[in-house]
Amino acid sequence: MSTTGLREPPVLKTSATQHLVNARPQAATHCEDLSVSGDVQDLTAVHKITVQEWGYLSDTRPKTAGGSLTPHAPEHLLGALSSYLCHTLIIGAIYRELEFELIKVDVVAKNNDAHFYLIEQSDPRTPYDFEVTVHLVGANAAQKQIDHLISYAESTRRAEKPAKARTQANLIRQAVAA
Repeated sequence: MSTTGLREPPVLKTSATQHLVNARPQAATHCEDLSVSGDVQDLTAVHKITVQEWGYLSDTRPKTAGGSLTPHAPEHLLGALSSYLCHTLIIGAIYRELEFELIKVDVVAKNNDAHFYLIEQSDPRTPYDFEVTVHLVGANAAQKQIDHLISYAESTRRAEKPAKARTQANLIRQAVAA
């Protein structure tokens, strides 16, 4: 039995997920309102972000008088997308009884802040040209099963829709043998 990685089925997540499905079989009971708050209170311009009872900081680059104390907002967006896809892939793997040593999601995008400085430019005002690479390490699955899992993850890209499809992410299939 492996003591690291995702080789053994995540028993607690599998059990909790099945309990939730049995307790709330209707799709509408899984809909939730989300809320995040951000504020800037002093001359450092460091943003305090509050999500539920948690908080974290967001800073800007030195070129805009920030201290680079934390990732800046566009990087947080990429991190959120990576986290969302990791979650989606682990749930998809559980339901497909697939095992991996590691699921890693890399997200890269372009970002042009010229509009903040009133400089004319044609790029979108938000991060764009997203590229997502999924690494599935130590898979116990055939390529067809992996392709199906990736297709499942692609079909759940609801996180992009609020940005009016400006975030065109293309998942790159990459399975690495153990």
